[in-house]
Amino acid sequence: MIVFLLDLFYATKNRFFRFLNYKKNLKSDLVFLDSLPKSDFYIESKSKILILELNNFHLELLDSIIYYFESLGYEVDVVVRIESSYQNAIKLELRQILDLLKDTSKYDFVFFNTMFLSLKTQHHIKTLANINAKYGILGIYHTISDIYKFRDMPNYKEGRYFALRKLNFRGMAVSNTLSCSKEIDIKFIKNDIATFISIGFPLYHRNFREKLYKAIEDLLKDNINNFRFILIGRNEFKDLRFKEYISFFKNPTTLELHEILKSSNPHYTFGFFDSFAHKHYLYNSTSGLRQFSLMYNLPFVINKKFGESFGFDNNNAIFYDSSLYQALKYAIKLINTDKYNNLKFNLHTLNEKLNEDSITLLQSCISKLKDNK
Repeated sequence: MIVFLLDLFYATKNRFFRFLNYKKNLKSDLVFLDSLPKSDFYIESKSKILILELNNFHLELLDSIIYYFESLGYEVDVVVRIESSYQNAIKLELRQILDLLKDTSKYDFVFFNTMFLSLKTQHHIKTLANINAKYGILGIYHTISDIYKFRDMPNYKEGRYFALRKLNFRGMAVSNTLSCSKEIDIKFIKNDIATFISIGFPLYHRNFREKLYKAIEDLLKDNINNFRFILIGRNEFKDLRFKEYISFFKNPTTLELHEILKSSNPHYTFGFFDSFAHKHYLYNSTSGLRQFSLMYNLPFVINKKFGESFGFDNNNAIFYDSSLYQALKYAIKLINTDKYNNLKFNLHTLNEKLNEDSITLLQSCISKLKDNK
């Protein structure tokens, strides 16, 4: 009860300070956007779909979105910020992207990988541009409560928006799903050291390191030492313990990430999700770790409640309720066995179906919007 009240206090305090800073940050953003220098440019293209990511995150989804549209026979233009690490795209300055959006009439659809521009505050696409593509806008809401936040219900009701899995927030269901988990073909070689990998924001959330340290201590007490954990995040951990068993990589590019995977040959994705700190992942958004598990075919070691919410089951993931240690012990025992290979096969089968269903659903949405034009 005390822990809950402390969590509630800090959450309320953070919301209060965010509110105080919002107007100040908004003014700063508007000054910044107004100061962007103008430049002339033109994209010569016969493509019917324009795909954009205005931010330097969510870039790992672009290959899947391109794949979905190309599977439906569309040629696509993909535009990202010039400072982006994503390679298979036209790279423009932010001002050039905003100017591009002033006239998109040559495209059938403009697809936004993220429905807002994040600066010091978040700026919805509709405040930045009036999209005049032939059939309008499509896009992904990574957090579906943002549909309420940005008052974007009309486009939602028309079926223009997608989530990464089926979500339901306060009675608002998003059943249009694009899994965005096209499998990345990296050949892992046999590895006798059970290797677990985790990536992204959950690393920095409540008690992650304490839970990890406790699990390592319990494994070592049981004379189990053929394991290691790989952590990948934006901000480096200080005073990291058990360095013999933990490796940390700070903010790698996609190419660097693939080199890390090739050299470490991991067996599992893992996440220590907390029912309070991470409850938004149950109904409002999706952790990038879900995509990571699917895309790299690395079975998830995960709390049962969150694993089931993410669409996994005991045939393609390893669940635990209270004993993380027992789940890790079982996972370590399982490597290089037929049971482990079955987990990977079942995960691959699930992902194939998710991507096939995504293509079918995207085609259906496009057809309905064209018919209703």
